[in-house]
Amino acid sequence: MRMQPDPTEGQFVLILCNRHKEKTMSYDPYEGRTRKAYLQDLAGEYGVPMRVVWELSGALGPNEDFDGLLTELQDYVDLHEEDEEEDDEEDEDDSAA
Repeated sequence: MRMQPDPTEGQFVLILCNRHKEKTMSYDPYEGRTRKAYLQDLAGEYGVPMRVVWELSGALGPNEDFDGLLTELQDYVDLHEEDEEEDDEEDEDDSAA
C-alpha cells in the first residue's frame, strides 16, 4: 500500500497493491439450502401457509428474498393477528348479549 498524489485534485489517493492472486469469495445467502427449503423455513418461522409464501416470493422475485419478502410476510402476520383480535372481540360481544 502506498500513497500517491492525485494530480487532478491535489490530494493523496490510496493505492492498494495486491501482490497475491485475486481471491474470489463466494456468498451463499441460503446457507447451503435451496431457495425452496429457505422459503419453507420462512413459512414455518412466520406461521404462514406455504401457498402465501410462494405467491409473495413469486411476485417479488428472488432479489427480495431477504428484504421485501420478509417485510411482506410480517405485514401478512400483523394483518391476520388484527383480524383475529377483531373476531375475538365480536365473539365476546355476542356471548355477553
